[in-house]
Amino acid sequence: MTADDRREERKEDARRVSELPPPRRPPGSERCAPWFSRPLARLVERSRIRAKPERVFVVVAAVWLLVNVAPWGFGTDYLYSFYLAFTFQKSDVIFPFTYAFAVGTFAVLMSAGLRRTTLGPARTFLIAGTVPFAGPGAFEIIFQEAGHYLHPGLFLGYAQPYVMFSYGTWVLLGLTGLGWWRVTWKWWATLGYSIAGFATWFALGFPLVTGLTFLQQPAGYLLNISLKGSLYLVFFLPVLEGMLRRAPAYEALGHLAAQSVPARQPSPDGSTEDPPGPR
Repeated sequence: MTADDRREERKEDARRVSELPPPRRPPGSERCAPWFSRPLARLVERSRIRAKPERVFVVVAAVWLLVNVAPWGFGTDYLYSFYLAFTFQKSDVIFPFTYAFAVGTFAVLMSAGLRRTTLGPARTFLIAGTVPFAGPGAFEIIFQEAGHYLHPGLFLGYAQPYVMFSYGTWVLLGLTGLGWWRVTWKWWATLGYSIAGFATWFALGFPLVTGLTFLQQPAGYLLNISLKGSLYLVFFLPVLEGMLRRAPAYEALGHLAAQSVPARQPSPDGSTEDPPGPR
């Protein structure tokens, strides 16, 4: 089977899934559900944020732009600072590793999304291009807040409330792929390492790498780089696991199976009975 045949097969799978009616629910099930379940179900419904991640992106991107690029934020120079960073005109000793983490996570998610989902290039790019924002955003919040309290003389002007709020919007932007999240033991292990790693870093006195080589401050380099990488993985792994979980054809079969399950019939006393048939 050629690449064009596989692409056409994915498009056909996506078309069939989009044409399927929603699964039937037992009569009266809405009345038995908690008051918060229906809006929560609409929020996480696959057709809303899994198949169409732009529904989430439009909201979080608007917040990101209003906080960072608007005149009351950092202005349009904020976007120019990204250009300087991406072209290595504004860098430090740790930035090459940050750059590599971002490019690596983008490339892997882009490949997985194109091969294992029916999102298409544009929506896959939307998820792969935003997930790498969450890791450095979370890292900078922890790093600057810790430095502000542990090394106040070196972190003058850092950990300002608006700057921390700005990095919070980076984390929010990285949740564009939230509909594809699948939490596994790998995610819990990565989160556990991140917590233990920062605790170790703080216990060692929060050693920094500014103006020092790796031989002069190996602990600072290793903890800084590894923890930044682990926070990338905290937001990258669940999306990747969700994309690799199953192929589109299996999603369609699962949806069809849900359609074939007969609804339970209400009895005169208001309870439900199993439909007639073999038991």
